Amino acid sequence: MLRPAYKIKMGSKTFESESGNDVLSISTDTDLRVPLDTFRVLLRPGNGAAGIKKGDETTIELGNEGALTRVFTGLVDTVLPGISGVTVTGYTAAKLLMETRLHQIYEKQSSGAIIDDLAARAGLKARDPEDGIDFPMYVIDASKPVYEHMIEIASLNGFDLFIKPDGAVVFKKYGRSKPRPFKYGRDIIKSEVWELTPQYDCVKVVGESPASSKGTDKAHWISKGGTGVTSGSGTRVLVVRHPAVRDSDTADRVAAAKMEAILVELGGRLVVLGNPKVALGDTIAIKELPNEQNNGEFEVVSVSHEVSIANGFVTTIGWIKKVTVEPGESPAIETPAVPAPPKKPGMLEEMLAKAKEAEDAAREALIEAIEAAEEALEGVLQELQAAASGVDKKAAEMIDAAGEAKKKAEEAAREALSYVDELKKELKEAKKELDKVVDDAEKEYNEARAKVKEEIDKVKAEADKLKKEAEDYVRKAEGKVKEAKDKIAEELRPVQDEVDKARAEIAAWEEKAENLEQEAKDKVKEAKDKIAEELRPVQDEVDRIKGEIDEHKRKVHDLKNQIPPGGGATGANVQGMDKSADTSKIEKEIRDKIEEAEGKVKDLEKQVEDRLKQIEEKKKQIEDKEKEVEKEVEGKVKEAEDKVKALKEQVEDRLKQIEDKKKQIEDKAKEIEDEYKKKKEEALKKYDELIGEEEKIEKEAEEKLKELEGKVKEARQKLDEGVKEIQDRIDEAQKTANNILKDASKAYNEAVKKVEEGRREMARAMESMKSAYRASKEKVEEGRKAAGLD
Repeated sequence: MLRPAYKIKMGSKTFESESGNDVLSISTDTDLRVPLDTFRVLLRPGNGAAGIKKGDETTIELGNEGALTRVFTGLVDTVLPGISGVTVTGYTAAKLLMETRLHQIYEKQSSGAIIDDLAARAGLKARDPEDGIDFPMYVIDASKPVYEHMIEIASLNGFDLFIKPDGAVVFKKYGRSKPRPFKYGRDIIKSEVWELTPQYDCVKVVGESPASSKGTDKAHWISKGGTGVTSGSGTRVLVVRHPAVRDSDTADRVAAAKMEAILVELGGRLVVLGNPKVALGDTIAIKELPNEQNNGEFEVVSVSHEVSIANGFVTTIGWIKKVTVEPGESPAIETPAVPAPPKKPGMLEEMLAKAKEAEDAAREALIEAIEAAEEALEGVLQELQAAASGVDKKAAEMIDAAGEAKKKAEEAAREALSYVDELKKELKEAKKELDKVVDDAEKEYNEARAKVKEEIDKVKAEADKLKKEAEDYVRKAEGKVKEAKDKIAEELRPVQDEVDKARAEIAAWEEKAENLEQEAKDKVKEAKDKIAEELRPVQDEVDRIKGEIDEHKRKVHDLKNQIPPGGGATGANVQGMDKSADTSKIEKEIRDKIEEAEGKVKDLEKQVEDRLKQIEEKKKQIEDKEKEVEKEVEGKVKEAEDKVKALKEQVEDRLKQIEDKKKQIEDKAKEIEDEYKKKKEEALKKYDELIGEEEKIEKEAEEKLKELEGKVKEARQKLDEGVKEIQDRIDEAQKTANNILKDASKAYNEAVKKVEEGRREMARAMESMKSAYRASKEKVEEGRKAAGLD
């Protein structure tokens, strides 16, 4: 089943049924009796109408899939956005004729020549205008638009004036053409017919000059007497006055044209399935309507096309039944005479009548067969055109698909080849860099081996020095502990004497002394907390410095380890070596670093010593605070005898605390001594272990070096093998890419070749079918001539 199709161009915008659904409805209206033909297109809401503006050139093509026919050419007039869509309306180029006014005098010009010139002046082109009446003089003035002048000329000639679907101006007299058939039950949806009653039965044309009898080549002027030419007979007279009518020949032709227009007695409207080929001025043949009066051949005077979702594609055709009046002829509109009574026909007349009836029936059958053949031929031609269009479209799609596949293959091959080139470059650079790294590492290691022995000896000497310093540090710590103990004992001696003196007085004031004791405890605790808070950052700094000491010791150890194993000769052997200038420089740098690290250790240990001294001073402050509390308690005892007992109890408790503190200090001192002693032993043990491990480490390092050298050689070999393998893969990838390109080009060429062969085969088939079509067409034409249709 054929589906309605359309193609609309408005300025730079194109809407096609095959590529979108922006168009909701289309309607076009053309009419011989209306100045401006119009179109209306409803678009979906959105951006579909963006860019369409007033004055844009517009063409509308309608039809079925694969076969479109232009039905309208014009200009956009309005673009109206709405809730349900955007409505675009416009007119044909006749609007230019309506907007043009001018002054022009034509002498001895035919009507067709005047129409052609007026159309050109308005920017349009007349399509082969018929000559019509030759006017001795015709005046165009600006009192009315050019269109009205052209309609007036057409009316004087009895011609049709309209705009073709391609935008050209048509000026011609209606003449029967090959009718387009429309049958009831097949094409016709609705039919309306109306009879027209002429307003006039006679036409009188006045304006003839006295010289008219001399012929059209003489000079002419308007007659003062108002004489004229009459066509028809009757009492209802249409008087036509026109200054361009200056001779009797022209008057006869104008009178005949006006009578033809008056004597239209039948008109109608036909609604049919969408048919874009029917146009103004065509002849249509209506057939098989139930009312025989409605069947026949008629002139098309209006055509409206509508394409919508609700109704599909529908065409409405307005038609009239025209009569022909020759110039100087009186139309048969008078009352006919009463006929004589019929007489009985003879035998020969009856036979002739029957033969006539048989001939008419045969002729009617022949006409129907010819029309059916013509319709079939037109259908075949449309199918051929649709098939050819489909083949061309499919061929283009195949070529595009093949071209796209080829393009993608080429892109893939180019990417692969580009990647191969980059991989080659990177592989080359990486191999070069790796070779350099390996060579530099081997060179650096060989240079460092000569320095290792001297560095080891130097580290040994420094280790001995560190051992001695550690022992001195332990001795100093022991001395400080002893000094602290002696100082505490000296400070506690008077407190003990005071306790002994106060013991006799503390019994009575035991309860109150507890309160004073608690107060004293709180103050001591507050003092201790405050001093502890003050000592916290000091202790943190001590821990940090110790961490730095350990870090520098590790650095010294690491410097030792930098000396590769294998240089286990003695200091005397080192002195006997023949060193290069670079080796001496490196040895000096390492020696300086070790000395710098040892100096840093000394400074940090000094800082630790200072911070420990600060801690001791803070401890002394605690003791002083405790003494201050004791004095405060003693003062309170002296100030209030009633608190003596409580103070004595507090003193007694305080003395007990002092004894406990003394014991704690002694225990702490012992703990410090034990800790430093243990650390000394551990350090010495580690030193001995370090010395004992040196030779073992050197030996293992030498073995590892040999193993490393073997691995380097093995890695270099594997690298070469890997490079070769990757190169082989690169070559294979490049070969594959080249094959892809070759195969893609071959496939594309084969596809194009097949498409061209298909096109040629289709062209041959089309030519063969066209030949058959032309032969059938010729036979149909012969049949039409034989039937007297042409």
